[in-house]
Amino acid sequence: MVEFTICFLKKGDQILLLNRDFPEWMGAWNGVGGKIEKNETPLAGALREIKEETGISLQDITYKGKITWTDGITNFGCMYAFIAELPESYPYATPIKVAEGILDWKDLSWIFHPQNVGIANLNYYLPKMLEETNNYEYIFTYKESKLIDVTTTPLKQTFTVDITMPRKRKHQRLRGFTCYPALTGSNLSVPKARKIGGDSLPVNGRFVQLILSGDEKNHLLKFLFIFLVAQIAFYTSTN
Repeated sequence: MVEFTICFLKKGDQILLLNRDFPEWMGAWNGVGGKIEKNETPLAGALREIKEETGISLQDITYKGKITWTDGITNFGCMYAFIAELPESYPYATPIKVAEGILDWKDLSWIFHPQNVGIANLNYYLPKMLEETNNYEYIFTYKESKLIDVTTTPLKQTFTVDITMPRKRKHQRLRGFTCYPALTGSNLSVPKARKIGGDSLPVNGRFVQLILSGDEKNHLLKFLFIFLVAQIAFYTSTN
C-alpha cells in the first residue's frame, strides 16, 4: 500500500494551498505533501515535503488523521494529514511559482464555497480536521475510478507517555495496556511528553503509543504514580 502525507499550513483564516502542475490533482488546489519515502516516518515525510515544496522549515505540526482509498475490498493507499498553525504575521508573500506548481494563501470561505470546482476533495475532511480535536479515518470508496462513497470512522484516543528507564533497565513492559511502537523516527525529539487527543503520532523513538479505554486510563494513572515513586526510590538509593 502506497503512503502519502498532506499538510495544511494555516495562518488566521487562510490556508496555504498548491495548484499542482502534475498528477494527481493536476490543476486543482490542494495541500502540500507527497509520497513517504522508504524507511521514512509520516511525520518526517510531512516535514520534508513542507520544506521541499514551500521552503518553510517547521518542527511542530499536528497529526489530524488519515485518508484511505479503497474499492471496498482492497486498500490502495493512505494519506496522513497534518495541520500547522502559523502566526498571522508570518512573512510569506504569495502567489509564488515553485517546482510543483503555484502556492497561494486561500481564504477558508473560498476553499469551502459550494460552487468552487477548482479544489481537491478537501471538503470531505478538512472542515472536521479544523473544527474538532478528535481524529478520524476518512475512507474514500471508488468503483471504476469514480468516487461512490466517503465514510468517517473515529480513531481511538491515544496518549503519548515517556517511559525511559534507567540505563541498567532499557525496556519496561506495561502490563494490561495495548502498546504500539512510535510511528516517528528516533532521531526526533520534543521537550516533554504530552497528552494528545485522538489518534496521535508520538514524536520521539523513546515514546510508546497507548490506546486506552476509560478504565485503562485510570489504571495507567495508578501505574504512573507507582512508577514515579519507584523511580525516585531508585535514584535516591543510587546517589
